[in-house]
Amino acid sequence: MENLLIIDPTQPVVKRIRDVAKMLSITPFATQDDREAMNLLSKHGKNINLIIMEIKFDRMNGIELLKRIKRDFPHVSVIVLTSSNRRSDFIAAMQAGAADYVLKPFNNETIASRINAHMTGTAVQVNGTQGQAPPKESQANQGQTAEEPLIDLHHLLQMEMKKAKKGHYNFTLSFLMFYKSVEEVTKELDQQYLRLSEEIYPDLKSLFWDTDYFSQYGTQLFVGLFPFSDQEGQGVIEAKIMEKITSMKSHGDIPEDYKWLFTPIVYPLEAEDTSSPDKLLEELNGRLKYKLSHDKK
Repeated sequence: MENLLIIDPTQPVVKRIRDVAKMLSITPFATQDDREAMNLLSKHGKNINLIIMEIKFDRMNGIELLKRIKRDFPHVSVIVLTSSNRRSDFIAAMQAGAADYVLKPFNNETIASRINAHMTGTAVQVNGTQGQAPPKESQANQGQTAEEPLIDLHHLLQMEMKKAKKGHYNFTLSFLMFYKSVEEVTKELDQQYLRLSEEIYPDLKSLFWDTDYFSQYGTQLFVGLFPFSDQEGQGVIEAKIMEKITSMKSHGDIPEDYKWLFTPIVYPLEAEDTSSPDKLLEELNGRLKYKLSHDKK
């Protein structure tokens, strides 16, 4: 059974998320305290699949807690569920390692959708071809069958790292992030992000071969794994993506004022000493943080 840790100072919020988790057959743990949160992770960290946390507390710094969590438990995805719509808090949370950022107030359907997406977001269905993405309705379907096996991103990445080392070839791992330069992220903008991510995903996915891996990885983030791709290859990938985005902008499918960050890393060429999928994703996340920190306001 999958497990969820809730860190929030407001008891009614905790109760609502607990109820949603139980509805999804997920076991919830909850705390309102940073020390208890770290204690729970120390005891159950290997079995915690997802964390939902507020970053605004009266007596502790939520961003610092998020940094500690990602430092000590980098494998656990974190959704920030907060009342803060300040752009600075959004950037700080993403730089600290948050996988998603959801604004309060929220409805149960939204948080259920986010939980389900992150619980299954590192896996895609395949139909005989490794890395082939499923239709949207299949991704949301919880009742998977033997005919619809799942590929976990971390497992896929681990296998690809072994093959690249043994076969003496490179592959590109990349993040593609979009956002709007605003001081405050409103509820309406947050919903726009979610809708846009869902709408453009099939178009972006169609750019790549079936042997490539490309998937949603949070509300504003996509992850790609491209075998036999070196630094020249990553340039081709970026050009292909940006050309598609420019075309979609010209047709009014994507707002003109949205920014796009393509962040790649070539393995093993640029990360030969990296020994695990978590470390490689951490290195890639560091590159994305650097680009975000140099964002021109």
